[in-house]
Amino acid sequence: MRLLPPEQLGPLVAQGRFDPALRQAVVAQLGRVNEPEAIKFLLASLRAPDAHERRQAIGLLARYDEPQVVNALMDTAAGDADPEVREYAERMLGE
Repeated sequence: MRLLPPEQLGPLVAQGRFDPALRQAVVAQLGRVNEPEAIKFLLASLRAPDAHERRQAIGLLARYDEPQVVNALMDTAAGDADPEVREYAERMLGE
């Protein structure tokens, strides 16, 4: 089986073409790839309907010391609908 590169896989998943379990698996895989397209997808995952996926994206994004990532994590810490997601974003920003 051939896997799609992150720049092709991320947009497909972001469009909701896969179920939540598969989206979470893709988020985990993309978190292991240090490519701009993977980071873009992880940033988009901060707006996923599933709180688990958002927390997963936060943990993976916390490895990157880039302004867009830090700003997105700050926005998540301040405004996510789920208090656990907000707390996790705050914790990851503090590390």
